[in-house]
Amino acid sequence: MSKNKDLAFITCFLVRELEHRGTIFQIFDECYEIAKRFQKKYSHDPDWINQELEFDDAIIKFLKDERA
Repeated sequence: MSKNKDLAFITCFLVRELEHRGTIFQIFDECYEIAKRFQKKYSHDPDWINQELEFDDAIIKFLKDERA
Protein backbone atom coordinates (compact mmCIF):
# COMPACT_ATOMS: atom_id res chain seq x y z
CA MET A 1 0.00 0.00 0.00
CA SER A 2 1.47 3.36 -0.94
CA LYS A 3 1.58 6.23 1.53
CA ASN A 4 -1.31 7.98 -0.30
CA LYS A 5 -3.45 4.85 -0.30
CA ASP A 6 -2.58 4.43 3.36
CA LEU A 7 -3.77 8.00 4.06
CA ALA A 8 -7.02 7.35 2.18
CA PHE A 9 -7.65 4.14 4.13
CA ILE A 10 -6.95 5.83 7.47
CA THR A 11 -9.29 8.70 6.55
CA CYS A 12 -12.09 6.31 5.51
CA PHE A 13 -11.69 4.32 8.69
CA LEU A 14 -11.93 7.49 10.78
CA VAL A 15 -15.00 8.68 8.85
CA ARG A 16 -16.72 5.47 9.85
CA GLU A 17 -15.73 6.02 13.50
CA LEU A 18 -16.91 9.66 13.55
CA GLU A 19 -19.86 9.48 11.17
CA HIS A 20 -22.31 11.31 13.44
CA ARG A 21 -20.26 14.46 14.10
CA GLY A 22 -21.55 16.85 11.43
CA THR A 23 -21.92 17.09 7.69
CA ILE A 24 -19.97 14.69 5.50
CA PHE A 25 -17.64 17.53 4.51
CA GLN A 26 -16.95 18.50 8.13
CA ILE A 27 -16.37 14.87 9.08
CA PHE A 28 -14.08 14.23 6.12
CA ASP A 29 -12.01 17.36 6.79
CA GLU A 30 -11.59 16.43 10.46
CA CYS A 31 -10.73 12.81 9.64
CA TYR A 32 -8.25 13.79 6.95
CA GLU A 33 -6.39 16.05 9.39
CA ILE A 34 -6.33 13.31 12.04
CA ALA A 35 -5.13 10.79 9.44
CA LYS A 36 -2.25 13.08 8.48
CA ARG A 37 -1.21 13.37 12.12
CA PHE A 38 -1.48 9.58 12.50
CA GLN A 39 0.74 9.06 9.45
CA LYS A 40 3.27 11.52 10.82
CA LYS A 41 3.45 9.64 14.15
CA TYR A 42 3.55 6.14 12.65
CA SER A 43 5.98 5.55 9.84
CA HIS A 44 4.62 3.95 6.68
CA ASP A 45 4.78 0.17 6.89
CA PRO A 46 2.86 -1.57 4.10
CA ASP A 47 2.61 -4.82 6.04
CA TRP A 48 2.21 -3.11 9.44
CA ILE A 49 4.86 -5.45 10.80
CA ASN A 50 6.89 -4.77 13.90
CA GLN A 51 4.04 -2.77 15.45
CA GLU A 52 2.53 -3.44 18.88
CA LEU A 53 -1.09 -2.99 17.76
CA GLU A 54 -3.08 -4.10 14.77
CA PHE A 55 -3.48 -1.30 12.23
CA ASP A 56 -7.16 -0.61 12.98
CA ASP A 57 -6.52 -0.73 16.73
CA ALA A 58 -3.65 1.73 16.39
CA ILE A 59 -5.93 4.17 14.53
CA ILE A 60 -8.64 3.91 17.21
CA LYS A 61 -6.10 4.34 20.03
CA PHE A 62 -4.63 7.37 18.26
CA LEU A 63 -8.13 8.86 17.87
CA LYS A 64 -8.89 8.32 21.57
CA ASP A 65 -5.56 9.88 22.54
CA GLU A 66 -6.33 12.87 20.29
CA ARG A 67 -9.70 13.32 22.01
CA ALA A 68 -8.28 13.04 25.56
